[in-house]
Amino acid sequence: MILWETAFQAETFLAFLAVGLASALLCDLASPALRSSSVAAHVAADFLLCAATGILCFFALALTGRDSLRLYMVLALFGGAALYRLGIRRLIAFLWKICAGKRKKPERGE
Repeated sequence: MILWETAFQAETFLAFLAVGLASALLCDLASPALRSSSVAAHVAADFLLCAATGILCFFALALTGRDSLRLYMVLALFGGAALYRLGIRRLIAFLWKICAGKRKKPERGE
């Protein structure tokens, strides 16, 4: 028998899993700024990533009707980030490599 609270926990877990995926994607998109030698760009990228993750967490809490952050929500957040970094990112890189191999430029001698 599924309790009423358990159904909300599953919905909240999936919402924070999506927030973790989105945060990892934003971190991946901001990686050129994080790799730069400029300290100001690095600090700005860190600040924007933390702010974006906080805003996403706020909206996930608002959409699911929860009023506080629980341990399973934080675990889902980190689980989503790990899922992106260990699985989805590698899949995207593999597909990108396949697509880049098919689009070979013709050589000048041909």
